[in-house]
Amino acid sequence: MRKSLLAFSGVLVVIVAALSLRTLGFTSRQIPAPVAAPVNLDRGALASRLSRAIQFQTVSLLNPSKAVEQEFLRFHRFLSTAFPRVNASLPRETVGTYS
Repeated sequence: MRKSLLAFSGVLVVIVAALSLRTLGFTSRQIPAPVAAPVNLDRGALASRLSRAIQFQTVSLLNPSKAVEQEFLRFHRFLSTAFPRVNASLPRETVGTYS
């Protein structure tokens, strides 16, 4: 029993030492990125858009009704008007029927 415990401890020490040496040998491969310029945000406009966005009842149901479908379409229209530059520059991809 004592010999097996001593052997196990020795193997554990060797594994920990090997892992420690390999860890110390690693260097970062991250590419240095320039610091982004600060962006001025209109906090009032952000809060207003968020407030309007969370009022849409876009909860998916197993048996969606016409009211739920219309709510998704209203939300799509809101996104288009609230973020016109994004809407103009990015392609729209519809997954399913309403997302």
